[in-house]
Amino acid sequence: MKVNRKPYYHRSSIENTLAQMPRYNAYACVYGKHKSKKKPNRAKRKEELRKELKNY
Repeated sequence: MKVNRKPYYHRSSIENTLAQMPRYNAYACVYGKHKSKKKPNRAKRKEELRKELKNY
């Protein structure tokens, strides 16, 4: 008779703590997504460009 063994994964204490932490929901609060240097806010840059062209 063959015994089916399922592989298991042992989490470290840090991984377990991070898994239990609540996720950040950007749309639940007013502020939206976190700002990042990698992903610039294109709408803000567009608005700055329009202001600059308007004053030119």
